[in-house]
Amino acid sequence: MFIPLDLTRYEVCVRQLGSALESTQTGQSVLNRTEMNTHRNALKMHTYLLCQFVDMFENELNANAKSAVGANAGRGRGAKGGRRGDRGPSDLQLCMDWFIECEKAVSALDQICRLKLDKLWDPPVAEEDFINLPANCCYKLLEDRDMASNANIRAAVTSLLATLVRRYGHSIACSVKLAQLLQCFPHMVNCLMAIVRSFIEDEKLTGVVRELLKVSFNGIDSFLVF
Repeated sequence: MFIPLDLTRYEVCVRQLGSALESTQTGQSVLNRTEMNTHRNALKMHTYLLCQFVDMFENELNANAKSAVGANAGRGRGAKGGRRGDRGPSDLQLCMDWFIECEKAVSALDQICRLKLDKLWDPPVAEEDFINLPANCCYKLLEDRDMASNANIRAAVTSLLATLVRRYGHSIACSVKLAQLLQCFPHMVNCLMAIVRSFIEDEKLTGVVRELLKVSFNGIDSFLVF
């Protein structure tokens, strides 16, 4: 039976951080070193656990899909299986629930990354290892054809990546990783088209699109004008 992802503690962390960082921004208070360390450690712990949950669940679903392929391989050429949509009703319901829970998780990561988290580090620059947690969570989901094809999850992933690019200088790393995914996974063609369209039209991040084109097509972006 599927157990819904409990985001309560993460949402509490978001609210507490938002309140603390807003107070520093308005000049009402200043975080001392102890408070800074406490908030930073809570942020890193909750973000790590949430990203690990997504990663572990995706790995389990993919392992189950591969097992289904192996089991059906011995049933003859007419047997079908291996894709999430080809499995039994209980598994299908499980995956439909996971689509919803996964979207919530990615949206929660996006919400917290929109805060001015740089203030929790001294000097005020978020650690690359921390930024890589939500970023790698996005790329892991895009590797999965079913997740990448889901419009809601793709939109949530695109929004989170845009936040990381805009606030934390993740542009080059994002471009390189998306280009690698495009080379490795055929389903990324349509998915990447949707992401690029959103980057240009919704997020106004033409710079990362130029970088992506440069990485993917060896300078073809020099012929494009946005």
